[in-house]
Amino acid sequence: MPHPISLSLTEPAAERSRLTSFFRPILAIPHLIWVALWGVVTVITAVIGWFVVVVRGRMPLWAHHFIARYIRYVTHVYGYAALVVDQYPRFFGADAYPLDAAIPAPAEQNRWQAGFRLILALPAMIFAQVLQDVLIVVVVFSWFMILVTGRQFDGLTHIATWIIRVQVQTLAYLGLLTERYPRIDIEQSGGLKAAPA
Repeated sequence: MPHPISLSLTEPAAERSRLTSFFRPILAIPHLIWVALWGVVTVITAVIGWFVVVVRGRMPLWAHHFIARYIRYVTHVYGYAALVVDQYPRFFGADAYPLDAAIPAPAEQNRWQAGFRLILALPAMIFAQVLQDVLIVVVVFSWFMILVTGRQFDGLTHIATWIIRVQVQTLAYLGLLTERYPRIDIEQSGGLKAAPA
């Protein structure tokens, strides 16, 4: 059964600009700072949403939209910083982007599961952190390969996108956008839709 939080990649691996790829770590800094600042407000929103879900069994629509917008923005920034896509992201996650997250409308959730969400999410959080370290290695390797060949390779794009997808599903689980646990499988059924042929 597909995960409700999925990613779509509409920009397949292809030729990359050596110049913009070389400066990618610097160009991504403003977005990474904004991710951190917006993340603080998102945590506060998630805590408020947690109380509402525990009491009423459903995330408030305003909180769901706010957290969903943040998660879409994180997806865009990670896709750009990880050299999955070349397009510079906008700062609010509202517009379509070559690597984007699909997040469904709020649904009823089990109050007990929501109440213990932080504890239940610990294994996923640890795994996502390990994958973050793997992503850094993949990005460094991709960066060198692009500088040498001027191309991004399908395999590196697929690994990076899979890692981003697991991290996004973990954020969505923590943010109470879904009660489905993150999928760690690398298949498309785990929430990754490949670019059209």
